[in-house]
Amino acid sequence: MAALAEDRTYSFARSIGLRPIGAGLVMLGLLCVVAAAIGFPAWAVGGLVVLALALVAVAVRLLAFPPRLLTLTADHYAVHNIRGNPTASAAWADVASVSTRDIAGSAAVVIELADGRTSFVPVGLLGSRAVEAQREIHERLNNAHGYRRLNEG
Repeated sequence: MAALAEDRTYSFARSIGLRPIGAGLVMLGLLCVVAAAIGFPAWAVGGLVVLALALVAVAVRLLAFPPRLLTLTADHYAVHNIRGNPTASAAWADVASVSTRDIAGSAAVVIELADGRTSFVPVGLLGSRAVEAQREIHERLNNAHGYRRLNEG
């Protein structure tokens, strides 16, 4: 399991940030057309166009560098950018169990610590890498506690 020796970072699924930006661009486009048709001054329509271009720049930034969500290392895990998460990080040795539960109406990986604290990562935010992240969390937890597969030598 040499692949687990390296640190791994999981980011937000790109679609999470792009949906509201796309909706905003559509709204701004319609607003520009309506403002031009009604006869708004050119500076006002130009301001809406500049705002739309700024929104495109934010979309490009999110596509190129989505925000971090989860960092897994050999020693510990860290959850980033999740509001209301009781525990942001902990050592694997302190983890008692990992499960998938429903939190606030969506599935989340819940990491329970031996002292009763918890961390959670909403599965939907991981997008297509959700299964991979869950598998790696379990593998790193097993490695930290010295467990290994039966078919390993």
